[in-house]
Amino acid sequence: MGQPHRNTLSEALLLNMGQRFVVYMHTGQCHRNSLKIKEFFEEKAFGRRVDLEDRMVLKAMSRNAAAYVVRSVFGKGLKDLLVEETEPELLVPDWPLSECEAFPWSRPTYEATKCVFNLVPCDNKFEREFARFLDYVPDVEAFAKLPEQFGFSIEYTDNAANLRYYYPDFVVRLKNGERWLVETKGAETVEVAHKDRAATLWCENATLLTDTTWQYLKVPQKEFMKLQPSEFADLEVLQT
Repeated sequence: MGQPHRNTLSEALLLNMGQRFVVYMHTGQCHRNSLKIKEFFEEKAFGRRVDLEDRMVLKAMSRNAAAYVVRSVFGKGLKDLLVEETEPELLVPDWPLSECEAFPWSRPTYEATKCVFNLVPCDNKFEREFARFLDYVPDVEAFAKLPEQFGFSIEYTDNAANLRYYYPDFVVRLKNGERWLVETKGAETVEVAHKDRAATLWCENATLLTDTTWQYLKVPQKEFMKLQPSEFADLEVLQT
């Protein structure tokens, strides 16, 4: 009976590095990527061919800098393998907000007349101010703050090709029939650009699939305060 294979220290290091990139892949793919990483260290990483069992080489490979190099070199090439694009499809023809079950809320609220909820659940003072604006302006027919409890989210990928879920702030219906997804924003993070692209794409697909015009708008707090809009249409200048 043959003896079970035991990984050498270098093989264990390489396999561990390979697994960091292939959490969505099957075991065989993970093994193939670790072989590619092994070839990279043997032939290219040190500027010459090296023995991966050499103690000095192993010490260099175990440093954080080595893992950083592997992430930089292999991460870009693996992104296309980790993320699969699919054709958009309409899964649920209608998803009324009125179907959202009651939920507790301890943060700011606003009692609006144009919202299906008895109170608009806001995460901060700016969202409350924006809800008051939507309830007041004449060109808005109805709106709602989209609580996570409702379950509506948009998938997007971050810089590391990780799948994330984005929960837009508001949905707005204008009197001319247009629908808008609106994101109110105080401070912006590196994730915002990815969310913006995902929300814009969602609106484009929703328009094609429903024959109803959907658009996305991000409303930065500072710009909103400077603009002092009197109609929702005034906010469209923020798209430029």
